[in-house]
Amino acid sequence: MTKINEEKLKNITGGEISAWAVVGIISAVVFALGVVDGFIHPKGCDA
Repeated sequence: MTKINEEKLKNITGGEISAWAVVGIISAVVFALGVVDGFIHPKGCDA
């Protein structure tokens, strides 16, 4: 097993999530909630 020095330890990245991924996840959740709400509370057309 190799020890990691301070410099390499500071350069380790991972587990980051981009802002676009957060926006996409929130959009998917809002869409899914809208679909579920449409099934639970259906509304007829007024035409």
